[in-house]
Amino acid sequence: MSRTHKFYRWFALLLLLLLFISGCASKPGLTQDDNYSIVVISPKGQVQNIPVQLKWNSNKVVVQNLLMETTFILSDLRTSENPPNESALANSTVLLKAQFPQSRVFNLNIDGRVQDFNLDSIEIEVEGPHQGRVILNETQTLQGIPDSNLKPTFDEFMNMLRTSTSEDF
Repeated sequence: MSRTHKFYRWFALLLLLLLFISGCASKPGLTQDDNYSIVVISPKGQVQNIPVQLKWNSNKVVVQNLLMETTFILSDLRTSENPPNESALANSTVLLKAQFPQSRVFNLNIDGRVQDFNLDSIEIEVEGPHQGRVILNETQTLQGIPDSNLKPTFDEFMNMLRTSTSEDF
């Protein structure tokens, strides 16, 4: 194991420990056990749902970093009344979607109030006009915390998927 890899592993462990101590452990989070897909919505409204298949040799640090960023976005949600504007619709939108095998109860902080939700799915906008937008059960739209680390972490995740797929050939 390389020195850099060990550093990132210890850093991630330390960060998780700090989050646990600070009380963030009770906040909602996505896990590696959930079913993930990438949803791409074209400017014309065509939807492409691409299932994510993690290989046994997937870089767990990359996956954990993406899950940490999504958990951060989910930690403080706001009701959103901003419909997408015309110029924003000219670009594709990319969402990361988690589909739960069984409905799960999440305690979500929405507009400063903690509420319980039974969720079957959560979608988080990674690229598009409202990065950090969260869609619960494909019906309720909220705005998550803006996170400048989400896009680079997602790009790293996509590179990992491309690399693991190309190694199979």
